[in-house]
Amino acid sequence: MLLNCRKIQLKRNQHYVFQRYLKNWETDNSIWCLRKRERLFKCGTKGIALERDFYKVHAVNNDEERFILELFLYAQSQEVKSVILEYINMHNKPFKVKQFLDEFTKIINNNSIEQITDKVNDNLRELEEYSEESIINMDEDYHSLKEQQALSQIESLKNGDISFYYDSIERAPIEMNDASKFINFVVIQYFRTKKLRKQLQDAIEKNIEKLPMNPMGININNINVEHILGPIIFFLQSQLTDRLRSDKVKLTLLKNKTNIPFITSDQPVFNIFFSHSNITKKLLFFYPVSPQMAVLLGEAQITEKIVEVQENEVKKYNDKMADFADDFLFSSNENVLKRYIKHQTHDSKK
Repeated sequence: MLLNCRKIQLKRNQHYVFQRYLKNWETDNSIWCLRKRERLFKCGTKGIALERDFYKVHAVNNDEERFILELFLYAQSQEVKSVILEYINMHNKPFKVKQFLDEFTKIINNNSIEQITDKVNDNLRELEEYSEESIINMDEDYHSLKEQQALSQIESLKNGDISFYYDSIERAPIEMNDASKFINFVVIQYFRTKKLRKQLQDAIEKNIEKLPMNPMGININNINVEHILGPIIFFLQSQLTDRLRSDKVKLTLLKNKTNIPFITSDQPVFNIFFSHSNITKKLLFFYPVSPQMAVLLGEAQITEKIVEVQENEVKKYNDKMADFADDFLFSSNENVLKRYIKHQTHDSKK
């Protein structure tokens, strides 16, 4: 068993907003940040919009697995359920390794097996460290991979070039073309944030007792909603990506040549059709990629591929970004964020 190939690295501080993305708003290696609509300050991108072990995976027990497959995914095909089951099994593997190591160590200790060599002990210890690394890093590495794959596309959009999207949207296989990859990237950025995860967790916890789990033999006391968020979010991402791919949705680039830059937030992607008062099935994602460029992606009513926006439109998009934000708003311009400080009056925001 050869495990001594590299040092274990746990990526504990995990960004829920793409750090390289936030650098597009940097001036002099720092970014303006408004926290909770109260505190305005300037800082680097490394220490904001992150949380310790944010993407840490959790073991899914039998009741939680049945809850996902038989209740949450009850109307889905067996093929979809198999994909989610594969996802769960992959995330459960490091926990099974840890369980095996714990049981094996107990056997050794209980039987006082002194003949165990130092090499075996070292390898057992490394196996335990690798399982811990997988638990901490697995989903963080997944998001980092998606971010790296999208860097060239974001750079193209910053430069006003959308050819990567429309040159590839008709190509097959659809899962491999650049348009499809960008759709998937935007959907992931929408679901990956702290706000969306909390909203989803709150919604499930609020309604879980209303579900008919007893007839299915599912013990509600064995279900920890935090543990099942990963598979559920993966399912929602996959379903929405497939829907937008199959619809071959439009992408519109918004060019901002005004003196007011686009702002962004810790919820950088949002559906502009969303309303707290009315349920809608219409979807049009807004995603700023720099202070001067943003994209609309979805069921766009705009027919042009590139649109130059006016100052009043920039303000409207910024206001919506502020409404959808959780804790943080970000900008390249201090004065633009001042309009969103809580004590500002309605007149001062005009």
